[in-house]
Amino acid sequence: MTPPLQLSPDERLTLHQLKLVNWAEEHSDGDVPSSPDMSLEDARGRPMPSSWVLTKGLELAAWQTSARDSWFAAGRRGTVKVVTGAGKTIAALAITEQLQHEDPDLRVAIVVPTIVLMDQWMKVLRTRSNLPDSALARVGGGYSDDFDQTRRVMVAVLASARKELPEVVQRRGLGDHLLLIADECHRAGAPEMSAVLKTPRRYSLGLSATPERDDVAEEDAADYGGSTLGVELGPIVYEMTFAEATGLGILPPFELHHFGLSLSPAEARRYEGLSRSISEARREMRSASPAARKLGGDQLLAWARRVSGRGQSNVAGLASRFVNDTSRRKQLLYQAKSRISATRKLVGDALDSRLSARVILFHESIAEVVTLFGYLREDGFPVVMEHSELPQDLREGTLDLFRSGTAKVVVSARSLIEGFNVPEADLGIIVASSSSPRQRIQSIGRVLRTYRDRSGGEKSSRVCVLYVRESVDEQIYEREDWDGLVGLDRNRYFRWDPPDDPVELPGPPRSMVPTEERIDLGTLSLGDVYPGRYEGSEFSTDSHGNVADDLGNVAMNPQGIPAVVKRLKGNPGRFRVTSQRGALLVRVQTDIDSWTTLFGGTLAEAFNFGTVERVPNGFEVARLAPGDPYPGPIQPAEEFRFRQRMGGVVAKRVRGGMVFAHGPNAERVVTVLKEVRRGQAPVSKIYVNQLNHAFWREEGVARFIVALDGKLEFTGEV
Repeated sequence: MTPPLQLSPDERLTLHQLKLVNWAEEHSDGDVPSSPDMSLEDARGRPMPSSWVLTKGLELAAWQTSARDSWFAAGRRGTVKVVTGAGKTIAALAITEQLQHEDPDLRVAIVVPTIVLMDQWMKVLRTRSNLPDSALARVGGGYSDDFDQTRRVMVAVLASARKELPEVVQRRGLGDHLLLIADECHRAGAPEMSAVLKTPRRYSLGLSATPERDDVAEEDAADYGGSTLGVELGPIVYEMTFAEATGLGILPPFELHHFGLSLSPAEARRYEGLSRSISEARREMRSASPAARKLGGDQLLAWARRVSGRGQSNVAGLASRFVNDTSRRKQLLYQAKSRISATRKLVGDALDSRLSARVILFHESIAEVVTLFGYLREDGFPVVMEHSELPQDLREGTLDLFRSGTAKVVVSARSLIEGFNVPEADLGIIVASSSSPRQRIQSIGRVLRTYRDRSGGEKSSRVCVLYVRESVDEQIYEREDWDGLVGLDRNRYFRWDPPDDPVELPGPPRSMVPTEERIDLGTLSLGDVYPGRYEGSEFSTDSHGNVADDLGNVAMNPQGIPAVVKRLKGNPGRFRVTSQRGALLVRVQTDIDSWTTLFGGTLAEAFNFGTVERVPNGFEVARLAPGDPYPGPIQPAEEFRFRQRMGGVVAKRVRGGMVFAHGPNAERVVTVLKEVRRGQAPVSKIYVNQLNHAFWREEGVARFIVALDGKLEFTGEV
């Protein structure tokens, strides 16, 4: 009898694992785009309906109806912020369906970040709508369709849509009837992808669990409505958190376990060395560049990446060091040995407790995905891996095996966080993540379901977050109130040093530091400790009561702020003003490595760094005495330093040092300044405008020094 020529499920898994191992050994690179899916090809039999039905067979949930109504009430534009797994796609279809009844000539462009998401939208449109296939178009993944007389709905992958969609809509003249839907819209806000937002359109809809982007300053991230995405797509018109979704029964209950791991002694020494180098490079960059002083977090890192490629300057060298050491430190944390040990233990326990358990592992690094896959396969687990560099057939094979239950564990890179319609899992392990709350929120939605264990008891899904304690990994707990985000009592925190058992802790490793909109400023008095983040635009004060920005521009309305800074700080110095409510924040050092933020009140009005109306030649300078308010032009003006050494000198910064003024003009400036400031704090900074009038600034007011006979002359470079 001839044996059947068919692989068993276990053999299929083994074969696929070997293909994955072979790919890893060959170091294959580059994603292979999917070939056209013939199952979605046109079946051009049905006529185009005059009235669209896009939610066939569905009864909208109350929240989906509310989201739809809120979008229309907001002027047919806006962003729906709803947790992963709740049904954003159906809400978008309900919006589109009602809009087409208002606008019979409607065209729809749905922009998605991945090919897989494009295929999912096409599947939903084919199964839930009354539209014929001839009405559907695709761009990306091997397709380059166009809007024409029959094609009314286009689903486009973002990487292709950013180049093609604006031109297609403009050429066809469809902007007056176009609805642009940006699914996972935070991806469209990236600088290289935001060109898609130039598409002419009348209506806009953004969809995301986390529309706020992570590569903007934290104070700007809080103001989604004022961000590029918020301006282009519209503000958040409906929001649902995990806590709300589980409370309404839309998502099943779950627990979020946070495990704080340790570095080995050798890893800890490397981490400390890299952290010192990063701090030194950051400090030196900010000292050398006004632009760097304005930035923090991901914005500073992005700026450093750009600057590091600009020649051999001192700032470029510092930026390169900052970028390289930051990357090396991140890789050190990603590769911590304790992550591997903890992951192997968690996976083993899950599969031991329930034979049909499903486990999804999330990691930021493709290299570490491959490493984890190797370890878990070595342990004998039914594991596969998925990431964007795998050929498409291997990616599809991985997901098919996981969906069927033949593979119980999938190790994934970021590509699985967004866009893959995989079955829910019992356990999700965020092995390593960026410091982005968005990444973790996206991951949670992939693993929610209720199941029964070996004893028959009903259990809820669990998500495990692994982080390296006492490292920058902990910063995520300062950025979010996790109880408020996922629900009270769903979070549990542990200290874990495998192979020992985890030890439960009373709370998170760090307390959330709120942004300004969450703080009641009315409860704070001058000098109180400010409970929020040290955020906002940075300025500085000097001993003459001036406020300056990072470019050295002096505010014309200091509003007494220099006196406040001196009172709180003990001397002039830097401070910040929050972007939304104008809160004055002053940092004071309380210990060698400890700083406290003090509240200095709020600005009555924004600082004005412009100029007042002046008549350059309409005043008699001969009538001005030294120290009088100067009514002439203060910009443009060249800046110099006045120093008391050697009886008083005027100096100018040049590359490599300072040069000093000489001759009659310099002597006149020195004589006047020594006399006018006798017994008072000496002037340290002076200006000379195009009329050769010298002045200084005090409390934002220009004060006259002397009218020079020509320009200052310099010699003696030091």
